Amino acid sequence: MTITPELAGTVREINFESGAVVTKGDLLVKLDTSSEEASFVHLKPRFNGPKSASTVKPLLEPIKSVHSRIFDFGRSAWKQSVANADGTGAIIEKKTLRAPFAGQLGLRQVNLGQYLDAGKTIVSLQSLTPVYTDFSCPNRNWDISNLA
Repeated sequence: MTITPELAGTVREINFESGAVVTKGDLLVKLDTSSEEASFVHLKPRFNGPKSASTVKPLLEPIKSVHSRIFDFGRSAWKQSVANADGTGAIIEKKTLRAPFAGQLGLRQVNLGQYLDAGKTIVSLQSLTPVYTDFSCPNRNWDISNLA
């Protein structure tokens, strides 16, 4: 299997050596995520308020000063902020490449500071555990005279 990025970016960290043995989840390469992290920090404070309508609406009922449309607009804006932050977090995760399974790495094909297009090979990964198969063979193909 070849390890490739889903998104393009500049290589900021390389955390492996050619031929190394890795376990599942080990960090291999981290692409530049500075702009996404800055955006994430900017988005996070926007959705640290109450998490649901059931939390806020009882507080507003006695006052009767907030129209339900204004409340719904605020709730919608909060949900959009959460979705934007989740999307930015997903981009950061996709630019952090980890070993999908345990195995041995091949030759490193990237360098620090190099710009990678999506799908460019970073390194190959080979599983060290044997693969077993189960298949049937009809009896007529057996030659038991060679077994003894």
